[in-house]
Order: sequence, then C-alpha cells, then structure tokens
Amino acid sequence: MSGSKRGKEIDRYPVIRMKRCAQLVRNNPEDYGTRTDYAGGTTAVLAQVIDQFPNAREYWGYIKAKHPGTDYRDVSGIAQARKRTQNLYIPADVHFQWLERYYQIRGNDRVRYSTGTGLIIAALSRLTPKTLILCGFDSVVSPNDTDWSSTLATKTYDWANDPPHDFVSENMLLEELKAAYPTRIEVMD
Repeated sequence: MSGSKRGKEIDRYPVIRMKRCAQLVRNNPEDYGTRTDYAGGTTAVLAQVIDQFPNAREYWGYIKAKHPGTDYRDVSGIAQARKRTQNLYIPADVHFQWLERYYQIRGNDRVRYSTGTGLIIAALSRLTPKTLILCGFDSVVSPNDTDWSSTLATKTYDWANDPPHDFVSENMLLEELKAAYPTRIEVMD
C-alpha cells in the first residue's frame, strides 16, 4: 500500500486495523487513511493494540494458542485488555474451529495461521459484511507471488527455513472462508 495514495478511498469504509499498522497510519495517511473502526491483534498483545488505536469502536483478539487453554499469555493479555476497555470481541469458538480446519489443510499443527488470517475470521464472524476488502494481505492472497521471506523477516524466525506461518495453507483456508461466509472478499492493491 506504500505510495498508493488510496487513504481517502480506504476511509470511505469501516476499517479494521491490525496490531502494527499504527505507525503507518500516522506517518502515511495519504496511503493508509486515518479511519479505524476496529483494531486487533493476538490476545497476548491486545492491550498494546488498544493503546495504539484508542478511538476504535471495538477491539478484536486472535487467540495465539494452538489448542484451547494451552497458552497463558492469552489469559494474561485478555485481562490486561479488559482493564482498558470492555469493548472486546474474542471469538474463541470460531477461532479454534477454523484453526482445526487449517491444521487439516496443513497436515499438522506445527504452525498456526497468522494474525491477519485470525482477524479476517473475526471480521467475517462478527460483522458478516457483504464485502470484505483486504489491503496489504499479499502473503495470504498470493503466497506464491510474494517474496515474504525477506519482507516479513521480524523477530528471530528463520523465515527461509522455518517460518512461523504457512501462507500457502492460509490461502487455501481463505478459499474455504469465502465459501463458508456470505461475503465477497476482494483485494485492494
């Protein structure tokens, strides 16, 4: 989206922002717009998301655990978020339903899906919009056309040999999400 000059177009719609895009919005509103209706991230960092987007209508949490009740960072993160606001949507049942399907697609549960896919699922289940427009989801939408190993190299992951996400499988899950929800999913590029 950098250099797109589509900020005014983006602001015409209800906007969901992900965990780390606050700086992009502040520094490049002409590309990313300024509107934020919903903001989300993993439940472990949801309190930070609330701090980054203090005027959002609601905050969505994606449970980072691979299986229900296995990651205490989620419990702690939710408690911290609740101290800041009660406007939380954390669809655990929906998350684990789709995560199980994702594991079936992958053939194992070694890698979970990304926060972006988690928030797509939250948007579909919470809003059931007629249309969901994805901006900046290149890795999920076109995993074979995206050199994500260098552009997403964050934290200490060995993206080339041991990535924390499988975007090809996430793309396959996205196709199933399209079929399961009465929503047209489009891509803004």
